[in-house]
Amino acid sequence: MERRRAPLSELIQQPALGGLPVSVSHTRSPTDYLSAKLEYLHFDLGNANYLVAGIVPFPPPGHPLSWSTNVGVAGDIVRVGLNWKLYP
Repeated sequence: MERRRAPLSELIQQPALGGLPVSVSHTRSPTDYLSAKLEYLHFDLGNANYLVAGIVPFPPPGHPLSWSTNVGVAGDIVRVGLNWKLYP
């Protein structure tokens, strides 16, 4: 029987994250040919607990290793844009 070597950090649990983004934007047209846009986006997808397990590749070989970690996903995005209208 062949022994399988697992990588050091093999994920064995993958929970799905869910959340609600909040966005605010403003657009202005100073001329008939040009418009400017400013947008702010905030997202918070919450936290997830992962159980990470693997096998230590260095001596003593085959020694199991596992730990738990908590990961949070959140962020802020600011976008700025200029639009040039070819045919107003």
